[in-house]
Amino acid sequence: MSRKARQQLLRERDRQARLREEELLVKNAERIKRMEGGFSRTPITAESRAAFRRSATLGTFNRAADACATPEPVRPAPKVVIPKPVPKYEGEMAVREKRAQEQYELMKLRTAPVGNKMGYQYIPPGSLDEADITSGKTRRRS
Repeated sequence: MSRKARQQLLRERDRQARLREEELLVKNAERIKRMEGGFSRTPITAESRAAFRRSATLGTFNRAADACATPEPVRPAPKVVIPKPVPKYEGEMAVREKRAQEQYELMKLRTAPVGNKMGYQYIPPGSLDEADITSGKTRRRS
């Protein structure tokens, strides 16, 4: 098949496809015009037009606006912040709490990646020098 014949064949095929598509669109338009019931439009009669004109002058007929109306934006409820209760210790309990907080802060310093590409782990006392932990030698380097 020559190049020219192939181009003519492709043009004819495209033309046939366009004609089929136009024919389908016309058939679909006719089908929609004949639809009744379900979700189709109700037929427009002289009586419905008169009712529309009367209500339009009164401002009561606005079916399209009611159907497409957007609801009011929902406003979030105001956030109520409840303060966290702070325990108040006295005497020996206050001393123990202070010591526990100091130990907790030291334990936070003792978490580090033990090896390359490993997650953070707790390093127990004695496995590293205290100077290594405080100087930052256990921190992950990227």
